[in-house]
Amino acid sequence: MKYKKAEYKESIGSSHRGEFTADLYKLEDLFGIPYEGADARTNVEWIIKFDDGTIATIYDWKTEEDPTKNKIWTIGGNSKKAFYYIASIVTKHYKPLMKNIFGDK
Repeated sequence: MKYKKAEYKESIGSSHRGEFTADLYKLEDLFGIPYEGADARTNVEWIIKFDDGTIATIYDWKTEEDPTKNKIWTIGGNSKKAFYYIASIVTKHYKPLMKNIFGDK
């Protein structure tokens, strides 16, 4: 599945889909340099658009921690597919702890 960086406006209406563990540098290797957080609830954020139109976001939700020290990241998106697309990309490169909100294993 191909993907590219998307604009903030494309993430409007996205919602929480799950979490995973990673460090900032691994995410930068996979998704590029993140945007600065849009408000006081996030420090950094990636907005990703997949070929089929699915929008996924990765962000450090409500942490005051320096993003370089953060290990828990939230996945948001406009559909359940957002979680699975991000999980597929991330788990190809290392073995994070992934947790979705759907009860799927």
